[in-house]
Amino acid sequence: MGTSFVSAEVRATSLSGDIDALLRRPEPTRRPAGWVALTLALRAAAVFCATTGVMLALWTVGPAILLRWSAAAIESGSMGPAVERGDVVLLRPLAEPEHPVEVGSVVRFRLVDGSTVVH
Repeated sequence: MGTSFVSAEVRATSLSGDIDALLRRPEPTRRPAGWVALTLALRAAAVFCATTGVMLALWTVGPAILLRWSAAAIESGSMGPAVERGDVVLLRPLAEPEHPVEVGSVVRFRLVDGSTVVH
């Protein structure tokens, strides 16, 4: 007895070309160099703006949180010419309450009714 082989016949159908077309990756579209440069510039500008925004937020809020500083707007001209009306001063807590305040320091007083006076 001999060895028998089963042969299968492969036939091409009319769908073979369509299936090949579906399986084939589409060719990438080439964008003009101007669009690529514009895209890169816009992305760089977005990263720059986001970084600048975060840094400004840390710069303005950081001292208030980390150093316990607070800001106060000057509403009168009584401290002129060193501090004008409308200026914003940064205030820090006293290191030691019994330590005397230096001449020329800006001090915020808390009044009994809860309001504050900066002088």
